[in-house]
Amino acid sequence: MTQRIDLPSGGWAELRDPIDVCERLRRPVVQAMGSLTKHDIEQVSPESADGTDPAVLARFQSLNDLVAVALVESWSFDAAVTVANLQELPGRDYDAVLRAVSPMVSGLLPDFSPSREAVADPKATTPGDA
Repeated sequence: MTQRIDLPSGGWAELRDPIDVCERLRRPVVQAMGSLTKHDIEQVSPESADGTDPAVLARFQSLNDLVAVALVESWSFDAAVTVANLQELPGRDYDAVLRAVSPMVSGLLPDFSPSREAVADPKATTPGDA
């Protein structure tokens, strides 16, 4: 399912459903999320945003760009959807894209829950059980 959003400049972007994102686009997002620490996340809370370490801010900006590239299927701009081209958008369009994709971030994460077969089989073990 594709969702089209209108951008402030008059352009548009079509967003793909997170479950349709290919692994080539999803993997960098997962790796960027994995590189964030609890301390990083606490630094960008609204209460401490003024004192955010620039390196931490850069990691979050990079993550945001990767999420946008993974979820934007196409747009009205005459350029491929890449991090570099995303950063060339006018600020108001860039912000609109980020606002649209941010609620979908969790849909990009792999599903690590046990399979039904493993839950149903009492003999099933996890690597830590051995």
